[in-house]
Amino acid sequence: MDGSRNFPRFTKVDENYFLDKTTFLLQANDETIENYLLGFLNSKNAEFMIYHTVMTLGESSLGLQKKYIEMIPIPMLDELEMKQVSKLVTEILNRKKQNQDTKLLENEIDNIFFNATSFTNIEMEFLENNFVYLQH
Repeated sequence: MDGSRNFPRFTKVDENYFLDKTTFLLQANDETIENYLLGFLNSKNAEFMIYHTVMTLGESSLGLQKKYIEMIPIPMLDELEMKQVSKLVTEILNRKKQNQDTKLLENEIDNIFFNATSFTNIEMEFLENNFVYLQH
């Protein structure tokens, strides 16, 4: 959930906001599901899928539209793993409020989703080292 890189970022807000036409809203009735989706959408796995699903505008901009986001397959983990992702997301959000580093927690989420999609260690290493958008 690093805001320093050129990648669509997803967040969770507890306050009331007005949204404009370039903002997407996702609501869930369950905080675990909401955090799970937030964790996935900010993962390297989702980043890879987004850059291979959405329309590219120019060299580095993305034409994010609802129809493209809906095409991204979301891996469904078992309940225990979903709760684990949810707890990690909650911890990340808490640490972000205190301007603390969250990289290790983000890496844990990335590993959970890489394992869920059956990437081998070699494939994960290849994505990390060769896919420009995944490099931080």
